[in-house]
Amino acid sequence: MQQPAVVNVGGLDVMPFTDMAQLVQYIVRDDGSVFAGSAIAINPEKVMKARSDAALRDMLNQAEIRYADGMGVVKVMRKKLGQPVQRVPGCETWEAIMLRAAAKQVPVFLVGAKPEVLAQTQHKLEQQGVLIAGTQDGYFKDEQLLIEQIKHQEPVSLRSRWVHQNKSCLSRRRNNKSRMPILWGLVVLMTCSPAM
Repeated sequence: MQQPAVVNVGGLDVMPFTDMAQLVQYIVRDDGSVFAGSAIAINPEKVMKARSDAALRDMLNQAEIRYADGMGVVKVMRKKLGQPVQRVPGCETWEAIMLRAAAKQVPVFLVGAKPEVLAQTQHKLEQQGVLIAGTQDGYFKDEQLLIEQIKHQEPVSLRSRWVHQNKSCLSRRRNNKSRMPILWGLVVLMTCSPAM
C-alpha cells in the first residue's frame, strides 16, 4: 500500500487517511505483514504545544505515521486538500488494529499499564482471538531488559504507536540500526518467525 501524502498542520506533517479502515489496513496489511514504524495521533492540542516546544515537534514529526485525531486538524487538512479527510480516533483505531491482528494471526506484545489492567486487557484480547506473544506492565525500570524480552520473540519486524514524551529513550533506540520497537500505549505488533 502506498504511503499517503502529507499535509503540514502548524509545523506537523499529517497524513490524510480517508478513514480509520485505510489506516488500519496500512498498518496490518492484507498479507499479514505489518507496517515498519511508529504512528501517533495528531490533535489540535498537540499542534498548539508543538508550535512552542521544538523537542515535542521534532519527536512528533519523527513518527512514520502521523494521523488526524482531532476535528481542528481534519478541517485544516480538508481546506488545504480540497478533498474528504476523516478523523481517525486513537482508541478505536487501536481496537480495530487488534481485531485485524487477530484476523491475520499477527502476534501482539503488550506493554504498559498497571499489572491488573494489563491482565484484563490480555484476557479480553485473547477472547477476541488475538495472539499474545508476551506482556510487560508499565512499571519496569530496566529498558534493556524489556528490549531483550521483546527481541527474544525473534521478531522479523516490529510495529507500534507512540505514547508520549516519557518513553522517548526507547524511541531513540528504535531509530538506531537494531530496528528496536517503540511503544503504542499497550502494544507492539510483530510479524514473527515461524519458530514462535
